[in-house]
Amino acid sequence: MNDDVRPKVTLKNLARICGVSLGTIDRAINNKPGVSKATREKILSMAELHGYRPNVVAQSLQSGKTFEIGLIVHDLNNSFFSLLVDAVQQIAWENQYYIQLAVSLRDPQREKEIIEHMLQRNVDGILLFPTNTGKDFYNYINKLGKPVVLLANRVKGGSGSHPLPFVGLNNCEVVKEAIGKILSKGYEEIHFVAPFYSTSGKLNYDEIDKRYQAFVQVVESKNIPYRLFSSELYLKEIANLPFNKRTAFFCASDIFALELLTLFYELKKKVPEDVGVMGFDNIDVLKYVRPGLSTINYPVRQLGETSFSLLHKIMRNSRHATSIMLDAEIVWRDSI
Repeated sequence: MNDDVRPKVTLKNLARICGVSLGTIDRAINNKPGVSKATREKILSMAELHGYRPNVVAQSLQSGKTFEIGLIVHDLNNSFFSLLVDAVQQIAWENQYYIQLAVSLRDPQREKEIIEHMLQRNVDGILLFPTNTGKDFYNYINKLGKPVVLLANRVKGGSGSHPLPFVGLNNCEVVKEAIGKILSKGYEEIHFVAPFYSTSGKLNYDEIDKRYQAFVQVVESKNIPYRLFSSELYLKEIANLPFNKRTAFFCASDIFALELLTLFYELKKKVPEDVGVMGFDNIDVLKYVRPGLSTINYPVRQLGETSFSLLHKIMRNSRHATSIMLDAEIVWRDSI
């Protein structure tokens, strides 16, 4: 036997070592009332000396809490999600919670399997950037028996159903403002770029839906020609446009806007003289991009912090909360 390995010290061992009851040990270790300051300090000192480690499983069974939450995002390739995870991780840590992180890869079945996996590990709540949508998924979430807060994409139930706790962005107003400003700069047509976006209703594109609806409302009111580029072959399709009018492109994400800047450089199109480009998110890498990309700043860190705070509130008092809408800010640079 290795002499350096000490046997595990239990609460009963500590009670014997300190010469007090098991109840006194429990009150001292778990910071409960009913024990003097001197006795508490002695017990904590002996616990540290003897290498006592609390039995997390036993505490969980006793309190019904694991102090762990699930966080499910689409992927980690986009720096938007990386920043979101960082924000949630930080505020969770400050509140003595750990996170179980998983990526759904925008796969509805995978998303449900992840949720079931987290439930089996008894997380106290879940933050979900949903891929699934529709009434069936709404009912599924509503019957989980665990608090869930949705991020960015809503999941709606039937008529008269209460909204699920949600933190999102005021997409409509900020997009309308941005498109109006772009058109005021003399662009004769404008296109919406959202590769993989679908209006079929099979996947949850609620946030992109709101942006596209706001976009269409503005351009149609001004009789401006437009087109939706949602194919994965969007770069090839855009490269084949005639460009006989001064054209702008509004992208659902900065990633697509950066791809367009590269394409137009290769096509020898001047930005913004010949074509204008605008993104969405204001990811960190934009500070290295020239010409500077105009975009809409998504308060990602605020999204992470607010969603955790809402989940934490629900976990403590089990109340359903109304939606929380965050404001975005337009960042004008050189690409428009």
